Amino acid sequence: MSSGNFSGTSTPARVCQCQRSCRVFVSKREGSKGRRFFRCSAWREENDCGFFEWLDDANHTTIDLKYQIIAVEERINQKMD
Repeated sequence: MSSGNFSGTSTPARVCQCQRSCRVFVSKREGSKGRRFFRCSAWREENDCGFFEWLDDANHTTIDLKYQIIAVEERINQKMD
């Protein structure tokens, strides 16, 4: 999974259980590739509260579509190799 702080988009803000602003990440896992999700901004740190939430599918933006296209292109390229 890669970090992707999409400031300037229409992504709704989220606050995690430890009251930090969440960061937006893009899944690279098969089956959810290109899907965005919220994580605690302290993710992978000692004080990570473990917060995780998928962005609502109804809130897709052009950035979501861009990553969906990239994920499809990667799958096509993998099949062609």
